[in-house]
Amino acid sequence: MELEEEPYFFDDDAQVVDWYNEHQTDYEYPSSVTLKITLPIQIQSIIFPLLITGFLAAIAVLMVIDASKIDFKFFIFGGGFFVFLAVMTLPAFFLHAEYLEKNKNEEYKIENKKIIRRKNGVEEFYSADEIDNIYLCFTNSKFNTTGRSRYGLVWHNYHYAKIVMKSGEELYLTSLLYPADIEEVLDRYLKMPYWRLRQWYPSTHSTILNDDDKVWNDDL
Repeated sequence: MELEEEPYFFDDDAQVVDWYNEHQTDYEYPSSVTLKITLPIQIQSIIFPLLITGFLAAIAVLMVIDASKIDFKFFIFGGGFFVFLAVMTLPAFFLHAEYLEKNKNEEYKIENKKIIRRKNGVEEFYSADEIDNIYLCFTNSKFNTTGRSRYGLVWHNYHYAKIVMKSGEELYLTSLLYPADIEEVLDRYLKMPYWRLRQWYPSTHSTILNDDDKVWNDDL
């Protein structure tokens, strides 16, 4: 029979701190991480737009089935609501398709100031000396670091890092490659400073309009 561990009782906050410092363990992250498009990551990214699409489909089916019972005002309201949700959802699917195309047949391994890209069976190595700039592009809800809500537009989960080489070559690490924020990859594994950029619609074809949309991050 196993004996239950006796509970700890503390007389003051100092004892709590001492106990915590004694028992805590520092988690060590792996020295490298592999980035690759997988089905679970895709589902995680697109689940909200898919739910809205299912809701739209249900509305459309009901409107067709009960068309004879729907008056004109309801039809106008329902149709307008349908169009609004469709317009808000379609950009997410466009981004998803764009990111899939950007990282088609690509796999990345990121470690301390090094990048290895495997594409179509060919490996390419990039060192920190070859990197000119790194831009991490977010929607406003993720760009915001003031503690406000991280949720916003339907496509708020989509973001990417653009790595510009001194040779002019560009690498794109999109959010379809990693289950968490790409910023985590830059901070924990690449370990190089970068620009945080705010984009209303984080397309890889977007440009930054003014310096107010850029924040330099070298907190490594």
